[in-house]
Amino acid sequence: MMRNIIFTFGLVTSTTAFAGNCPDLTGLYQMAEGAVVQFHSDECTRLIRWNGFTTKKGEIVISPEKQVFQFDGSPVCTKERCQTAKATADRVIFSLNYEGYVKIKEHGLCAQKQFTLSLNADDELQTTYDVYDCDDGFNGSAVKTFPRVQYPDNL
Repeated sequence: MMRNIIFTFGLVTSTTAFAGNCPDLTGLYQMAEGAVVQFHSDECTRLIRWNGFTTKKGEIVISPEKQVFQFDGSPVCTKERCQTAKATADRVIFSLNYEGYVKIKEHGLCAQKQFTLSLNADDELQTTYDVYDCDDGFNGSAVKTFPRVQYPDNL
């Protein structure tokens, strides 16, 4: 009985201490080449991501399909590929079980298996990739910044 009380107290204390102690990434961000991404942070327990794009008329279209990342590290998988997310006080860390690719202006196409999302001083989405095997041979950390977009009337 005493063990259950201590466990419950520890669980409530750790949950309370963690609540509100992560970045609120909620927003719409302009990604590269007409792509947009919408995030909704849910009280430091999960992050919901929707992908979208900007039409030639400038309208933003968001896919109804969403990915829900639990911050406890539970994997989100499609057939053979999985991603996990964990939150810290200032960033969300994504890990992949596969080799992803990202184009970095200074280094060309790079492989990556981990990246972090955070907000910079201008409230923009900052993505930091741990890259390797870049076109120019670079291995290390690469940062990309994506500005917030105002929500259009159709969203």
